[in-house]
Amino acid sequence: MFLELLVKDYDIFDSDSYNLLTALVRTERIANRYAEKSTIRSPQIPHDQQYICDILGIFKTSTRSDFVRFLIREPSSVAQILGRMEEKGYIRKETLPGTRKLVFSLIEPEKLFNIGETDRVCNNIFSGLTQSEQDQLKNLLDKLFISVKDRLETEHYSSPFS
Repeated sequence: MFLELLVKDYDIFDSDSYNLLTALVRTERIANRYAEKSTIRSPQIPHDQQYICDILGIFKTSTRSDFVRFLIREPSSVAQILGRMEEKGYIRKETLPGTRKLVFSLIEPEKLFNIGETDRVCNNIFSGLTQSEQDQLKNLLDKLFISVKDRLETEHYSSPFS
């Protein structure tokens, strides 16, 4: 009964596709909120910033265009996020020698990158699904992502992937 009430909270549109999109967006938002509240890190930072820290922890350096693709955000939004992170002293911006290419890196990786902590939170988020259900969800989300990405690239002149 409780699950039915939760579903009915957003399953209010005549279009099944709209209800599905709403369910997807709400699930992503609640998972991000849980991740932000449950992370045992100091400082606690917003999900997008933690994602950037995790990417930099793995790749060591990345460019603004890399983050546009990873975050699927407009370049101006990514620039704002990176600017806030730079102001707070989380990341530094450097120009690659002999080029004009800017790269970003973590200032204190030991403080801002802890993939074990991220895994712990992610395991908690997905603990309501069996491994088989998690695999199925990942496959469906990958399929949906590719389909929408292809539509974005063919129907619109601007895409973070082109």
